Amino acid sequence: MRSIKEAPPTADKARRWTKDTMQADFSFEIAEKLMVSLLQKGFITGKEKEQISRLNREDFAAFYRELMD
Repeated sequence: MRSIKEAPPTADKARRWTKDTMQADFSFEIAEKLMVSLLQKGFITGKEKEQISRLNREDFAAFYRELMD
């Protein structure tokens, strides 16, 4: 059984939840939902959606960048 002291190195880099990080996450979610809507209505292509999504991960939140890359 592992003790807390034996936690993997990534545990030391836990993300701090602040008002700013939560706002960035919320903004990212809204941007993603908007893109899905634009894609469904034919205003953007799947390739454009992926490009925009990649840029959104870079701009809005490191948390999403780590999860989705």
